[in-house]
Amino acid sequence: MINKIIKRIHSNYHNLFKFIFYIRYLFGIFFIFTSLFFIIPKFLDHKTKIQLLKSNLKKEFNIDLRTYEVMNYNIFPTPHFEIVNSTFYNEDSATIIKAKNFFIYTEIKNIYNFSNLEIKKINFNKSFINVDVNNFTDLIKFILNQNKKLIIEDLNLNIQKQEIFLVELKKLEYSNFGLKKNSFEGEIFERKFKSTFRENNKNIKFKLYNTGIIFDIKLNDKYKNSANSGLLKAKVLDTNLKLNFDLDENKLKIFDFYFRNKYLSFDNKSLINYKPFFEASADFIIKNIDTNLFESFEYSDLLKYKNFLKNLNMRNSFIFRDKKLQKNLINNLNVKTNLAYGRLDYTKSFLIKNDKARCSGNINLFDEFPILNFKCSFNIEDKKKFLKEFSINYKNKNDSINIESKGYINIKNNKINFNSLKIGEEIITNEEDLIYFKNIFQEILLNEGLIKIIDEDKIKQFINEVL
Repeated sequence: MINKIIKRIHSNYHNLFKFIFYIRYLFGIFFIFTSLFFIIPKFLDHKTKIQLLKSNLKKEFNIDLRTYEVMNYNIFPTPHFEIVNSTFYNEDSATIIKAKNFFIYTEIKNIYNFSNLEIKKINFNKSFINVDVNNFTDLIKFILNQNKKLIIEDLNLNIQKQEIFLVELKKLEYSNFGLKKNSFEGEIFERKFKSTFRENNKNIKFKLYNTGIIFDIKLNDKYKNSANSGLLKAKVLDTNLKLNFDLDENKLKIFDFYFRNKYLSFDNKSLINYKPFFEASADFIIKNIDTNLFESFEYSDLLKYKNFLKNLNMRNSFIFRDKKLQKNLINNLNVKTNLAYGRLDYTKSFLIKNDKARCSGNINLFDEFPILNFKCSFNIEDKKKFLKEFSINYKNKNDSINIESKGYINIKNNKINFNSLKIGEEIITNEEDLIYFKNIFQEILLNEGLIKIIDEDKIKQFINEVL
């Protein structure tokens, strides 16, 4: 009975088994021919395809292939072409792109024939770019405005001004498709960052990891034209700031800028011109400041930014409107500075217990021994009233006195020298007298450095010594 059943099954499914037995050969043949189709281009010379490739890259991606070492064909992970040690040029941003590996992913039909080339995706791998700060915005637009798939992996981007290095972005990664669409990731100042572009590139978010620095930029409709303008909000640890900006090819204008934290609050407006040359100006209105910030300042901190500051050409003005400052020894402080090539010129006017004082001078910040030159005047309208503020008795009423001095301070050694000194009508020229004032000034006012020179107890002691 069992044998009959087996014979019946064998008779009914014989043709099916026979078909399956033969179809495996068809699969084998198909696999062999498919493999050969993808493998054979590995052994072909692709130099003849370069001209067609150049034309397509210019048309589809707006990049000119200038130089290259060799063009290879790779099978894995998917069939693609690789150009080794290539150089590209983008005309819009006047930028040269050097790529160790440049990958081109085409349609399958183009593996053998480039006559109707259709590039699906390109990948810049291990690339390097030097870009002038004036062309940086154009470079970003070039990247963001690509219509076809673009990948950037391990890009080092140097931003410079007239061949002077400003800042470097390292290990940049970018893709205009997928989960990380329109996101830049990399390193700046040895810190990892991420920047994303959303809402047709009108909303830009930036985060510097492990620093508490977050930026949110919203561009207005001018972004479609030649200018970029919008609103920036940022949080840096416990600090909040907000500003409006207007950027074009020649300048950056900042206005309605406010900065707030528990130590410092100020409003600001600035103008930065970078064509035909770099120049900046900024006006600050200080509304709240913790004077301990000055005490924590170290001159050596400036040296960390020596190369950057040497390239700055900047004018600033500072107006202090801190209500707490009005109650202190110094109030109504106004400072103007002009920094160029490391030389800082300054003028400041202020009140000491409501009597007018004014100083001007200059300093070369990066000299081995920086010298602060000064010329100061102090007009005391009522000597008795002024001294009373320091609990010093003086008999005569309504006596006025004007003090003028000129000299220089070595800010590293906290040493002062007077070139001239005038107190009232008396001009002090005697060398011994000048040395006396020099020693008293250093021992009392400069004993803790220039930053701590304005101290009510010190000034009282100094007055008692010289009266």
